[in-house]
Amino acid sequence: MSKFSQRVIVPEIIDDFNLSGKTLAQNLEEIEWINKNLGGTSVSAYPVLTYIQKNLRKQLRIVDVGCGSGDLLKKIQLACDGVKQLELVGIDANPNIIEFAKQRHFSEKQIRFIQADVINDPSSIPDADIYLLNLFLHHFEEKEVRLILQNLVSRQPALIVVNDLQRSRIAYILFSLVCQLKNASFVTFHDGRLSILKGFNLNEMKKMAQGLDGYTFRLHWKWAFRWQLLIDKKQ
Repeated sequence: MSKFSQRVIVPEIIDDFNLSGKTLAQNLEEIEWINKNLGGTSVSAYPVLTYIQKNLRKQLRIVDVGCGSGDLLKKIQLACDGVKQLELVGIDANPNIIEFAKQRHFSEKQIRFIQADVINDPSSIPDADIYLLNLFLHHFEEKEVRLILQNLVSRQPALIVVNDLQRSRIAYILFSLVCQLKNASFVTFHDGRLSILKGFNLNEMKKMAQGLDGYTFRLHWKWAFRWQLLIDKKQ
């Protein structure tokens, strides 16, 4: 049986909340570069900016669940600077990641950060108009993915944007080559390849979005080997 035939659910190095210092900083910086160049930010940001453009008169709160370094929130903020005032909230379970995000991209006035475990403490997630799940859900088993989405849907957002990895042999090989060319750290090389093995196929993406009461979904394949899942509140 091919190792790509079903998801592999094992912890990544980055899942260790004690990870900190130079090792964590290098990994987050490399992830930023990968996201910027391989679809990790634009695939998530575009539908958000489209929604904002259609709702310029509405006060909006956008919550990035599993915000990492904060690069996605920064992209949205910069795109709306001088046009639209937004309330931006980043959530991550690792306090060291939260501190990195604050120092790298934002002042306290520009964004509110919350350290929270969304599985064990779902009440810590604030209500929002838009939730972002950017390269986040592949860290969890299917039943946990469903719990996360059901919890978010219960808060009645207008839109949930999921951007996650396609489980693909080609993606695995190409990512390995990119890491070699960039001389990426061991953590990035190890976790990135493992993340692809934890990624989703077409049917798995459809299944996670089906049956969310009051919501429809749109699913698109994006470069580089990403799924863009838009979960819309029914009008």
